[in-house]
Amino acid sequence: MNLPILHPMKGHIQPIIDFDEESFQIREVGAGERSISFSLLKTQRNAHVFDALTHKQKVEVDGNKYVIDTIDRSGDSVIRKSITAQHEIVDRMRSEFYKESHTQTLSIQRCMEICFLSTGMSYEIRGSFDNKEFENFGQNNQWELFKQCLSRFDAEYDVKGTHVIISPVGSLGVNQIQTQFRHDHNTVTIEEHIDASELATYGEAFANWNDETEKYDLHVTHVSPNAKNYVDENGKVKYYHKVIYDDRFEHADALKQKLIAEMKDVPDYSITITLAELRKNGALLHPYNLFDYVWVIYEPFNMVIQARITAQTRYPYAVGRSPEVEIGNFRRDISKQMAQANKASKKIESVAGQTTKALSTATRADSNARQAIELVNGADGQFQLHIQNTQLHVQPGEREYWNNKADKGESGQDAAWALNEARKYTDEQVKVVMDENIALRALYQELKDRLDRLDPQT
Repeated sequence: MNLPILHPMKGHIQPIIDFDEESFQIREVGAGERSISFSLLKTQRNAHVFDALTHKQKVEVDGNKYVIDTIDRSGDSVIRKSITAQHEIVDRMRSEFYKESHTQTLSIQRCMEICFLSTGMSYEIRGSFDNKEFENFGQNNQWELFKQCLSRFDAEYDVKGTHVIISPVGSLGVNQIQTQFRHDHNTVTIEEHIDASELATYGEAFANWNDETEKYDLHVTHVSPNAKNYVDENGKVKYYHKVIYDDRFEHADALKQKLIAEMKDVPDYSITITLAELRKNGALLHPYNLFDYVWVIYEPFNMVIQARITAQTRYPYAVGRSPEVEIGNFRRDISKQMAQANKASKKIESVAGQTTKALSTATRADSNARQAIELVNGADGQFQLHIQNTQLHVQPGEREYWNNKADKGESGQDAAWALNEARKYTDEQVKVVMDENIALRALYQELKDRLDRLDPQT
């Protein structure tokens, strides 16, 4: 990979040398973040470029330019700089301010015209979007307006250089591949993170303060469908509150939409994987890119899921250092699991003592079936939907086309071999689990039917 290049506001373009290769990272997040960070010591060779690395200068890496925002400097006899820079899309849009304000129905095309006005960047919109109602849209820097539009239209973006692609969430990227991240194979570590600290199941929003009545003229509420899944020790629904005040709104419908958008009615869930990039004859055995769908197989967590890569951190200059990826676009619905567990618990209690033998057998079958289902579904019940989703999964015609295409390039046979090996392995493993799952489902249903026919009063 070529050296990073400094593009100063004044002066000559020059390569950055003598930086810490292990610390240099590229961070890409599907939701919008694109940044680099690195550190370097001041040496006789790099003294000129070291001094020129100041705030708002641009650093080019792999065809993208990043604007320096954060610099930490330390040292005595030897001086070190630690630098963080965001993709130039942020700087270009933040430096433009849209003075007008709009309260009306807007299309995404009109919103993007506003967001990209005078930025010098190009954009294209893929897919279809419904028009949205806006109140007081504008009077802000265009980066904040851009983020507001992405949220309002449920859109995401990708950027290469100064060209931006906007598309409905989940539609960017074309690779639904059979790459797998597997325990004890190509994963170094895996971390599952569940955060319920900002859970909100009941919300209120207020707008338009009235000095005469000393009250807000607008007041809306929203109760999440998931609220019933959280109860206290007496079985009473326990609400987690979210309250917002925003005087920009004049209509209840728009205010309620904002309230719902800001409420988190399920815990945040993410998985971070540190990968070992295995290669055969120079071809990556398990290729992947941001936005791709991949298989994650991790037996200690009973996890077999197909999920989307939503973020990645790469170390392009550190030979042998493992990249990190985050996967998403699916949810292990914790609240749903809780509701199911509570329901199952009550049913077992209702027949306890009268059907001990049948209950014991059914419980064992239930446990085995649930383990198989969780192993296949990843505990969120989405496996069958994944299989039936023709937009998500590679179809036979597409697979044949991609295989033929891979065979024609340099090292094409090696690449095709690697991909086919991954596909073959995954297909075999999934079939084994599915066959076991079908048998256990049948046994569990039979015992469940017997249980339901028993009268708890006899």
